[in-house]
Amino acid sequence: MSDVRRAMHQGSDQLYWSRIRMERAIAALRKEGWPTVHAESAIEKLERIEQLNSVRQALRSGVLTSRERSVMESLYGLNGPTLSLLECGAKYKITRVRVWQIQRKAIRKLQAALRHLA
Repeated sequence: MSDVRRAMHQGSDQLYWSRIRMERAIAALRKEGWPTVHAESAIEKLERIEQLNSVRQALRSGVLTSRERSVMESLYGLNGPTLSLLECGAKYKITRVRVWQIQRKAIRKLQAALRHLA
C-alpha cells in the first residue's frame, strides 16, 4: 500500500465505528419517537472531522514540500483560521499570485498521487 493511501486510512477505523454507534443510537431514538435533528448534525460533524483528518494525513504523506503543505494548511484552515490568498501571502512574505501558484501545484500533486492509487 502506498504512503498516501496508508496516510489517508490511518485512524479512520475509529471514526468509522464511532459513526456506526451514532447511527445505531439515532435509529433507537427514532423508534422511541425522539427528535433526532441534533444527532444527525453530530453525524455531519463527525463526517467533517473524518474528512479533515484524511486531508491532514494526505498533506503529511510526503507528496508535498513543507512550503506547499503549510500554504495548503493555511488556505484551508487546517491548523487555525482559514486565510485568504492575500493574508497567506503576508504570512509567508510572498505575493498572493505566488500563493495561488503554490496552491495549484500542490493540488495537482495530490491529484496525481491519488490517480496512481486507482
